[in-house]
Amino acid sequence: RPSLAMSDRVPDALDAVTNEDRFTVELEFVQSLANPRYVHFLASKGVLRDDRFIAYLRYLRYWERPEYAKFILYPHCLRFRRLLLDDAFRVAMENPRNAERAFKAQFERWSARGAAPSRADADANA
Repeated sequence: RPSLAMSDRVPDALDAVTNEDRFTVELEFVQSLANPRYVHFLASKGVLRDDRFIAYLRYLRYWERPEYAKFILYPHCLRFRRLLLDDAFRVAMENPRNAERAFKAQFERWSARGAAPSRADADANA
């Protein structure tokens, strides 16, 4: 697990779990960001306006490093993680129409390729 500056430190709630468990939880969460409907759900609950959540998104940037990115199945989640650092994008995702537009754009891209994204898409979408 990467080291953090004190200002980027996430709450110690996960410190009691093993590194393997933490890796799994963080991998699942970062990949969930690939789902615009889930991002909208977070926005609708006010999560995207919480400074602690923004700090957590910053912490999750380590997934962009090759030694971690190789585990990601939905590479566009990395793009969403970066976009979520922008206040205007977070506000836009509060609107369900914007979430649906993003969802449809993803679907159309996947449909045009004939399959769900692969790990080879990571560089193209990151």
